[in-house]
Amino acid sequence: MFVFISWSGEQSSKVASALNDWLPLIFQSVKPWISRYDIPVGSRWHTELSRALDATEFGIICLTRDNIDSPWVLFESGALSKSLAHGRIVPYLFDIDFSEVKGPLSYFQGIKADKNGTLRLIKEIAQINKDSFRNEKTLETVFEKFWPDLEKNLLPQSKVSPSVTFKKKSTKTSNEPVKIIGSKRNKIVFIDDRPHSISDEIQYCKKAGLEVEVTQTPNRLLSILNNSRETIILIVADIILPNVHDLSSVGIFEVQTHHGLNAGWSIIEHLLRSEDNRYKFADIPILILSGRPQSEMDRKRIKQILSKGGGWIEYLEKDGLDIDGKITWFEKFRVIIHKAMNQV
Repeated sequence: MFVFISWSGEQSSKVASALNDWLPLIFQSVKPWISRYDIPVGSRWHTELSRALDATEFGIICLTRDNIDSPWVLFESGALSKSLAHGRIVPYLFDIDFSEVKGPLSYFQGIKADKNGTLRLIKEIAQINKDSFRNEKTLETVFEKFWPDLEKNLLPQSKVSPSVTFKKKSTKTSNEPVKIIGSKRNKIVFIDDRPHSISDEIQYCKKAGLEVEVTQTPNRLLSILNNSRETIILIVADIILPNVHDLSSVGIFEVQTHHGLNAGWSIIEHLLRSEDNRYKFADIPILILSGRPQSEMDRKRIKQILSKGGGWIEYLEKDGLDIDGKITWFEKFRVIIHKAMNQV
């Protein structure tokens, strides 16, 4: 039986990790699924996510005060709701009261991340788990034995003061960005020679409290990276840059970009993720935001780049649908931005 564990933010991540390690102690037949551990490096995360949702029979949403308005949590809970026609979704409330849960998440019956609430959680899982052979009395005995293991991992979380905190909003909808506060890493760099075409994306990032830089040329990009390397959480690059014909302005003379048709790839492969990592930018995540569908060649290039290590790379087709048509490209863009903010 698969149990999908949703998280967002530092505290929520640690609660999810604790549950991920602890649940198999209670149920030998339960396989927790958590994105941090169960999406292979180099794979398409949205494909793996869709597969996990299809196989899931029970969902746990790790809610904290820091992520109660998180777009990623709202997205995953919505996807879970669509996938689990006969399963259950349980918000697991850590250091937060029931009254603080608003909007779509309030439609699910939540439980507190304490001893009584966690016992209730495993009883709910046992009702769904067809392979569980334990009666209620046996289940309570096993719970009493292993509860201290989970408790000692949950208690330290109340003392965590994450470097990234999220401003609580009671009036904004899930379409609003979660504002990032108190972090030195808060910059997104767009590589695009048509800034007007990405105005909505830029506006969303600014509303999220992120600093935005837009550049059209490799030498300007290199200058931004050298001056702001420690503050950049994501680079958003278009593939087609008609005004970029080569990379000679940054000292790379052997690369031609075929009149800008693959200039974005040239910048990624020879500047951001060069073979020798000469510029030390390999750890910065990259979102390829393109007007064309992802080709097999694009997938091979991403796989080849990721095989060398470094930060994650996503490909997003503007005006397209993804995850079996369940979300629009801009909804996915918001999810990716939040993913980058989460990893600060």
